[in-house]
Amino acid sequence: MKRLLILIVVLFAGCAETDQLIDGIADQPSWKEIRDEVNSSGTITDAQAVVLSENKLPMLYLDGLTSITDKQAEILSKFENIYLNGLISITDKQAELLCKQLANEVQGRTIGLDSLTSINDKQSEFFSRVKILYLNGLTSITDEQLEFLSQVEHLSLKGLTSITDKQAEILSRNSKLELNGLPSITDKQAEILSKVRYLELNGLPSITDMQAETLSKVQAELTLNGLTLITDKQAESLGQVEHLSLKGLTSITDMQAEILSRNGSLELNSLPSITDKQAEILSKVRYLQLNGLTSVTDKQVKTLSKVKSLHLNALTSITDEQTESLSYLELLELNGLTSITDEQLKILSEVEILSLGGLTSIANNQAEILSKVRYLQLNGLTSVSDEQAKSLSKVEDLTISEALQPLIDKYKKP
Repeated sequence: MKRLLILIVVLFAGCAETDQLIDGIADQPSWKEIRDEVNSSGTITDAQAVVLSENKLPMLYLDGLTSITDKQAEILSKFENIYLNGLISITDKQAELLCKQLANEVQGRTIGLDSLTSINDKQSEFFSRVKILYLNGLTSITDEQLEFLSQVEHLSLKGLTSITDKQAEILSRNSKLELNGLPSITDKQAEILSKVRYLELNGLPSITDMQAETLSKVQAELTLNGLTLITDKQAESLGQVEHLSLKGLTSITDMQAEILSRNGSLELNSLPSITDKQAEILSKVRYLQLNGLTSVTDKQVKTLSKVKSLHLNALTSITDEQTESLSYLELLELNGLTSITDEQLKILSEVEILSLGGLTSIANNQAEILSKVRYLQLNGLTSVSDEQAKSLSKVEDLTISEALQPLIDKYKKP
């Protein structure tokens, strides 16, 4: 497009003006430069909004933006997923524009407005049209507003520190609900909220045995990352949840490990260590996160390799024997590694989904080895050579830093 514009300028502009016009077009900032400028200044012009909207981006983060006009809201409404978490206020018209349904909408809108401290009933009605909504700046909300917001599939209200039983009943209609600001809930509220399929209550420092039994009715996923310890009885109840996150636990007994191994997915990211017996028990879990472990034995790794998915992001090094064991996994995260040998990479390239986000640089031959991985995450790389980019472009699904993505795209085959 830019080349076409330059050609038009050459054909129709006066010779004396041509060079100046071409320079103006060539100097037009990219959408990334505009985004960064907006986030830095806190303001956006209509022209900048237009440039951003013309790029087919899956989502846009303008969290530094503190205010917008109605016209800018209309322009930015072209994004199906937009995060405006710096806005401290919004008009009814802007809420309506940002929430209107798009003709080509695929998965439903996602909107982030975490700096709003209050909303009115009309805005709540508009917000009910989106699929995913983040309003984590709200510290209070009315029943009428919740009636509208209960129509949102995924609702995040992490700023609320208390809710009534009636509000809990309304919120139980949401499919996914984040209430991580609640420091406590009643037994009745636990019973009501257990109807939510995906429930986050990370602000709870403790729960009763009755609440654990009630919350075990959550059908899909329960997140209780504020708990630092649980009883065996609570473990017995929570072991019935398909996907359970207890990232705050710093220790578990063998009995608790045995019970929790019934979960299909388990997150225990604050455990600093586990025993060989616990490793054997936890290997029954299909999807396991142990991101608190700073070291593991070869025996433990061999045992844990029985799971399908394993996260060991606190490890800063692994042995060749451990690498061999880990190669049998479907998904592996080792984002704590800052270096790795060629031989280890050759072995790990057998893993279908591999994350090595701690690597800041790789050699040319390592890039070629990694090109065999189907799904690869290398977010930590600060630079890549053309040869490395050519190799990495062969990866079916590569996650890399935004700055390096254009170089990868340069070598991707259409």
